[in-house]
Amino acid sequence: MSIHPDIFPAILDSIQENMVLIDKEFKVLYCNKEMSNSLFSFFGKNIQSGDDYRSFVVPQSMDLFMTAYTRALQGETLEIEHETSNETFSNWYRYKVNPVYDSDHSCIGVLLAAKDI
Repeated sequence: MSIHPDIFPAILDSIQENMVLIDKEFKVLYCNKEMSNSLFSFFGKNIQSGDDYRSFVVPQSMDLFMTAYTRALQGETLEIEHETSNETFSNWYRYKVNPVYDSDHSCIGVLLAAKDI
């Protein structure tokens, strides 16, 4: 039985949690609808596959993002509660950052999931 190629994006887009898969060079591999909508609300621009995810991280959260991202690439899974804010928006999220592996068990990037708390 073969799996339809649209099945995984359909599943990820149905999840009510913000999710983005970022490769080892910070490029977006996939961003679900929930995360796309949240980032558009926050930054006023659409995120696309191939974008550098760092351009969607607020400056005051960059050190935390870089630390979590680096540790995830080294095999750790982290869960962090953090306030994300700009001039017009402030919200607390529970971030989960974990490595993602391919079928050969090589790390291909990091999955960042964010839940509004």
